[in-house]
Amino acid sequence: MSTDAGKASAKTHWILGIAVALVGVVLARLVCPEINTNGIRFAVMLVGHFLCLVGLFIIAHGVFKRHQSDE
Repeated sequence: MSTDAGKASAKTHWILGIAVALVGVVLARLVCPEINTNGIRFAVMLVGHFLCLVGLFIIAHGVFKRHQSDE
């Protein structure tokens, strides 16, 4: 059975992962098209996509830890 600390940790992973992924989406979809310099635009797009992936990995790590604590 999971503890309250395990549940809080899982929620923290979800919140942190969603926040990081949201920052990545904002960079890639809102900030990137407004930049006029091609090299900088590409770099911002890559950083945005990287942050989206990092956010998803944070969420996946939290889910994995939650399943391990449930066993």
